[in-house]
Amino acid sequence: MDSNDKPMIDLDKWFSPARMSTYAHHPDPEALYLWNTHVTKAFLEDIQHVEVLLRNCVDAAVAPSYGARWY
Repeated sequence: MDSNDKPMIDLDKWFSPARMSTYAHHPDPEALYLWNTHVTKAFLEDIQHVEVLLRNCVDAAVAPSYGARWY
């Protein structure tokens, strides 16, 4: 059996039933869970860019007062 063919019951061993219950109402809970992971992954890159931008802005604002190694 391919890892992509794991039945939902096996996923409950890896993830809590409370977490998986969010997807249980869907006709294909595994597909919905995978779709959610892909959407989350797509946002992660943007979140990383915002984090770097914010860090650089904080550095630009704080460094003049506290020096280059303010952190």
